[in-house]
Amino acid sequence: MQIKISNRTILKTIFTAKMNFRPGTLPSEKKFGFVEIAPFKHAAKAALCISADFELNWAFRSSPEHVRNEQGRRTRENLPFLIQLFKERQVPITWATVGHLFLERCSRSSSGLAHADMPRPPKNGRCKGDWYIQDPCSNVGQAPYWYCPDLITQIIRSGVNHEIGTHTFSHIDFSTGFSNRELVAAELDECIKVMKPFGMRPTSLVFPHGNLGYSYLDILAEKNITAVRHRDRNVFLSYPVRTKEGVYKIFESLNTRRARYYDYFEKVRIFLEQAFKTSAVLHLWFHPSDPHEIFADEFKRIIEYAADVRRERGLWIATMADIASYCEARERLHLDIRRDDGVTKIYFKSTLDRARYGEPDVTLAIHDHPLPQKASCEVAGKSFPLTVGSVGARGEDSCFSLTVPEKTSFIELTV
Repeated sequence: MQIKISNRTILKTIFTAKMNFRPGTLPSEKKFGFVEIAPFKHAAKAALCISADFELNWAFRSSPEHVRNEQGRRTRENLPFLIQLFKERQVPITWATVGHLFLERCSRSSSGLAHADMPRPPKNGRCKGDWYIQDPCSNVGQAPYWYCPDLITQIIRSGVNHEIGTHTFSHIDFSTGFSNRELVAAELDECIKVMKPFGMRPTSLVFPHGNLGYSYLDILAEKNITAVRHRDRNVFLSYPVRTKEGVYKIFESLNTRRARYYDYFEKVRIFLEQAFKTSAVLHLWFHPSDPHEIFADEFKRIIEYAADVRRERGLWIATMADIASYCEARERLHLDIRRDDGVTKIYFKSTLDRARYGEPDVTLAIHDHPLPQKASCEVAGKSFPLTVGSVGARGEDSCFSLTVPEKTSFIELTV
C-alpha cells in the first residue's frame, strides 16, 4: 500500500516550490468615496467555479470503439451520482456540453454524410476519414453514448441552478490549421439551435482538448459567449481577465483526479486558502467519464468541504456565466453618492449590456458609515427593503455590505 503525503505544511512547501502560486491578475479597485463594488458577490474573499467536460463518446473518437464506449458508459453511470451530490449540497456547476448530445436522433443525408450541412475542419487530426465518420446516425435508445437529451433534462430538473455551457457541437479543435472562422461560427450556431428547445442558449465555452481559440474571440462575442475556461501553465489562481471583446478568461486551477503521491483533497484545501489570500477564483474541472471511485472519494469530499466553507467563510460558488456577468456588471457600474441630514443615497449608472450578460446582482461594501436603521433600493420605480450583510470591522471603520440588482436606480440608507 502506497503512503501519500497529507501533511499540509509539506504539501504547501512542495506546491510553492513548483511555482503553483505565481500571482495572477488582481481585481481592479472600484471605489467611489466610502463605497466599494466588491470583487465578488456577497463580498466574498474568493470564488469557486467547477466545470465539467460533458462529452460521452465525442472526445474519444480517435480511440478504439471499446475504449470510447467505456467513456460513454462511465459518463452515464456517474451522472446520477453527480447530479444528486450537487443537489444535496446545492452546488451549481458549468456543464460544458458537446452540442450533438442534445439531439434525440440524427440521420445521414442522401450523400451518405452525417450532418452534411456542417462544415468540416480544414484538417482532421483526430481520426481518418470524414469528421463525422463515427457518428452512428441513430437515436438515443440505440446509441446512448452519442446522444443524451435524457441526461441533460435530469441536470436541468435537478433543483440546482446549473449552467449548461458549450464544448462546441462536434468537439472541434481550435488550433491553427484545424479550424477556421466558418467552422467556429457554424459550430456555435448549431449549438444555439439544438439548445433552443431546452429553453437555453450557451454563454460559456470550454475549448475542446484545451486548445485555446483566441483568434476567434470576435466570433465568440458575436454569438454571446461571455466566458471561456483559460489555460495558463504558469498561473492557476487569478481574478477573471476581461478581453476587449468582453469575453472573460476564467483561469483553470486543478483537474479532479487521483494523485499517486499526495492527498488530492488536501491540495484543493491549500489552493482554496491561497485563493482567499489573493481574491482569486479556484476553478476545478473534471470529466464525468472519470472512474467512479474518484467521484465517490476525492470529489465528494471536495464538494462537501466547499459547501462547508461557503457557510462558514462566505465562499462564493458560481458558474462561469455568473462570474463573468458579475465581473462585467462591476466593470460597467458607476456610483454617485449624496449625503444629506442622516440620509445617504447611492445612485447607479450602468452601461451593462443586459441582453448579453443578463441581470446580475452586485455587492457594495460600505466603509466608514454608521449601520443604517433602514436600507432600501429602488428598481424600476419600486422600493424594496434591503438586508445588511457583514463584511467585518477595520479599526473604527464600521463596514457592511448590500447585495442589490445591477439595474437598481438608487440605494437609500437612513441612520
